[in-house]
Amino acid sequence: MEKSKHTLPLAVIISIASNEIGKAITDIGKRYGLPPSLLDVALLNIQNQIKEMKASEFSNNVSDAYEIIQDMEQSEKDSEESAQQ
Repeated sequence: MEKSKHTLPLAVIISIASNEIGKAITDIGKRYGLPPSLLDVALLNIQNQIKEMKASEFSNNVSDAYEIIQDMEQSEKDSEESAQQ
């Protein structure tokens, strides 16, 4: 997919990406003479890798959010202590 100045809705981007991935998989299957049953096995490995990437992404996001919350709580605590003095 070529980048453009206009931002597409996420649903459209996902649809385009899905179509491109499907075409790539079909082309690879044809190139290697793999039937859908074997393509499915190959895709399971890829799907597992993507799930691991997703889990890592979520974990990082949760860690980042936790740090932000801690910083906010500390700032609030510092403000309260300053106000009491």
